This record gives sequence, C-alpha cells and structure tokens, in this order.
Amino acid sequence: MKNFQNSAFEDIYSSITNNMPQLVFFGIIVTYGITAALNIHFIPLPVWVSIPAAIAIQFGRFAVVFMDFLNPTGQRSKWPPIIATVATVVAIVELGFSIQDIQISEGWNAARYWSVFLFGTMLISFGYILELNFITKGAEAYGMTMRNVGGATLRNIEKQSVMRDDYRPTLATVTAETKREAKRPEIMRELREKQEARETNENHVSTKLQDAEVIKAAIRNEKAKLRAYRYKEINGVGSPDTVAAGIARATSEIERLQSMLP
Repeated sequence: MKNFQNSAFEDIYSSITNNMPQLVFFGIIVTYGITAALNIHFIPLPVWVSIPAAIAIQFGRFAVVFMDFLNPTGQRSKWPPIIATVATVVAIVELGFSIQDIQISEGWNAARYWSVFLFGTMLISFGYILELNFITKGAEAYGMTMRNVGGATLRNIEKQSVMRDDYRPTLATVTAETKREAKRPEIMRELREKQEARETNENHVSTKLQDAEVIKAAIRNEKAKLRAYRYKEINGVGSPDTVAAGIARATSEIERLQSMLP
C-alpha cells in the first residue's frame, strides 16, 4: 500500500511510475548515441570509418545486454553484465587515448585534457549504470533470475516443487525445524496458540468445507505458500523467524485440510 496522504503527490508519482520505463529506455539509447558521438569526434580515423564502426559497437553492446529477453528460459546469463562492463572500460580507455592524441597535436594543457576526459567518462559511466539497473529491474519484472542455489536456479527449484505436489519434509528439514523451535519457544508457542484458536473457530464452519474440490483448492493454495516460504528459506530472504513460522503454519494447515478429505 502506497498510503499517500495527498492526492496531488499520488498523481505525480503514479505518472512517474507509468512513464519511467519508457523514459529510462530512451535515456539508455541516448547514452549509446553520446558514447558513439564521442568516439567519432575524438578517434583519429576517417569519418566514413568511425561512424559505422561506432554505431556497430554500440548496437553490439545493446544486443548483448538485452540478449536474455530474446528467448527467455526463465534464467539470466552472467555474461551480458560482464560484457557491458568490459565495453564500458574499453570505451573510457579509448576516449582517454584519443583525447591525449588531440592534446599533443593541438597543444592542450593538462587541465583541458582532464576536464574533457572526465566529462566524457562521466557520460559513459552514467549510461552504463543506468543500463545495468534497467536490465536488472526488467529481468525482475520478466520473472527471470540469475541467482544460483547449489548449482540450481530459483526457477528450476520452483519447477521441481510444482512437479512434486506430494512433497514431504525430509528428516534433515524436520530436524532443522525442531532446532529452530527449541531456540524460539515463544514464537512457536504463540503460533500453536493461534493455530488452536483458528481450529476452534473453524470447527463451527467445518460443515461448509465438505466439498472435496474446495478442500483441494485450499490445499493447493497452502502448498503454494509453503513453496514460497521454502524459497525464502533457501535464498535467505526475509526474517528467519517469520519464514520458519510460515513454514510451520503452512505444513500444519496442509495436514489439517488433508485430514478433511473424504
């Protein structure tokens, strides 16, 4: 919930949110053009060579960075950010040598050289930072991940969990949960009390849950919650106490619903 207290700010930030992806994308394209223009202006090559060469370099960088979106498999490659970094470093180094060549030929002093070099470096660097952040947020919005967990990606773990709807905690998992319960007795006691209170309230409406399809849908929903908490546990996302409590609650709820099936 955004919880805006002023509708004017809500309208402004809603407009920014709606238009930000387009603005950032076109900003990245502009930084590509600026980098190409700097290369064309300063590199000591004929214009008919430098223009297509600079455009080709920036297009190659664009294509490599956005390559994961061409045929998404649910996973991100680690190479596009690395290649973009290398391309940025090479562009900055090339800019420095090209400006140095002009400095020698036209007699620039050191202050002029460094002002032009740092100005060009700032333009290229900010374009690079903007590019990587935009790609990262786009991958999150697309549902892709690059995080590895024991040689398997988070998306692969999700697929395996979906295929194994009859998942049951292993002995190691049960042991770990038992240890966590021993370390956090107050949290688990509160969880049990809430569970008992909920079961007491639900006993009054248990006759309404006799429909097998409704019960199965509720079981599927709790299994989805359990998988989500296990993803958080594997990847270290969120509070460990909250995650452990969520796993225990979802497991208990699944067992309770399964016992209601005819």
